[in-house]
Amino acid sequence: MSCGDIGLSRKQRVFVCVEDTCGTLKFPAPSTDFILSAGNAALNQGTTFVDSLELRDTLDVLAQFQNATGPATWTIPMYLRMTGTVGTTEYPQGDALFQSLQGSRKSATTASLNGGIIADTLTMQIDGISNNQLPEVGVVTIGTEKIYYSTLTQGNGATTATLGGLTRAYNSTSAAVATDNADVTLSSIFYEQDTSSPAVSIWIEDDHLTRGLSGASCNNCAITINNEGAVMFTFSGEGMEMVWAGTSTLATASTASATTISVADGELYKAGSYIWNETKEDSNSTAGYEISSITGDVLTLGTGIGEGWSADDVIAGYLGDETAIGTAVESRLSDVYLDDVATKTRSMDLTISVPKTYLNDEIGTDFPENFVEDVRDINGSIGLYLRKADVQYFTQGFDGTQKELTISFGDTAGYRMDLVMPKAQIQVPEISQDGAAQTMSVTFKALGTVGEDSLGIILR
Repeated sequence: MSCGDIGLSRKQRVFVCVEDTCGTLKFPAPSTDFILSAGNAALNQGTTFVDSLELRDTLDVLAQFQNATGPATWTIPMYLRMTGTVGTTEYPQGDALFQSLQGSRKSATTASLNGGIIADTLTMQIDGISNNQLPEVGVVTIGTEKIYYSTLTQGNGATTATLGGLTRAYNSTSAAVATDNADVTLSSIFYEQDTSSPAVSIWIEDDHLTRGLSGASCNNCAITINNEGAVMFTFSGEGMEMVWAGTSTLATASTASATTISVADGELYKAGSYIWNETKEDSNSTAGYEISSITGDVLTLGTGIGEGWSADDVIAGYLGDETAIGTAVESRLSDVYLDDVATKTRSMDLTISVPKTYLNDEIGTDFPENFVEDVRDINGSIGLYLRKADVQYFTQGFDGTQKELTISFGDTAGYRMDLVMPKAQIQVPEISQDGAAQTMSVTFKALGTVGEDSLGIILR
């Protein structure tokens, strides 16, 4: 038996969901919002005080005054996990984080075939494209056949496009003939950049403690690829207001349908968090009981309790059960392409930064109530062994050469994720040594072409 009640670091669960209203906490769905964190997720928010300037004949500070609270900070490390049927309602682990990072998730896109195709056609034209821009690479479905395309020619927002580099009979389907005006549907999940991004609610359950964060945004994502382990995404950002629920006991019994309960210590909870009666396993049919207000040790709930609760019942934070998503993608299965040419790499680092400025300087506000996006900064480095042909990167770096850079993760259970940067500007490389071999690090920066197109994330 343990001698104390110190929380264990290995006991942690994470949930993230897109908010319906920016800054309003949303309770997570266990089947889609759970993230199996690869390492400990962090969530912190504090407040600051300033010393009184009033003078007395003493060396002591006699008072402090509280400032408005600044944004919370958070970090969530996770492996890339994919599952389900691409193009339906199945999304990768951390779907809400990808939406917050990029700005949007493209909903279904439809088009029509412009001219018929036969079973070995490798280029096709489509028109009548709905929902604006297609991803640079992706999968479309015509009838029962899925077709992967590796090149796209489409003007900004144009309703016509040419799809090239086709892989027919993709994902175990069969190549087929299709006639002019046949329906074409985008079967890839496309996280597209936007000038604004949705706010998310972040929930972290630790041993003895459950925390929630409203109005959160993903400001940064670091991705590391090498020949070991799984593909790691480390998301981080800020948020508006943190709430929490600890673990206490019921001080007095409460009858069924009661909306107020008395606990041994009300300071263990904050309004906005969700609780349950752990002893009786009463979770309000897995929805949890939201705390709407707290007065001393009395918690007022948004919903009446379902049955009578007894004194000394354990009242704890609640997030429900979880469903883990898919299989982790092994890092060794990654590929890097420069202008559609496979590049042998030792490692790759990519940092996607989309800073947000949280506004908390308006008088009368205790917590930030809004945020605005700042300029993106997407950059990274490719680690190579130095081969004869690689000397070209010196010329390209000094010339500011721009290439299409694609990072492809998978194949795991028939799924891949592509990160496509249509205009990655090569920087002058650096040379070093690793034992007997010479190595090269080629850095790059992703640029936009017409705006909001410096990086596309596509699941296929």
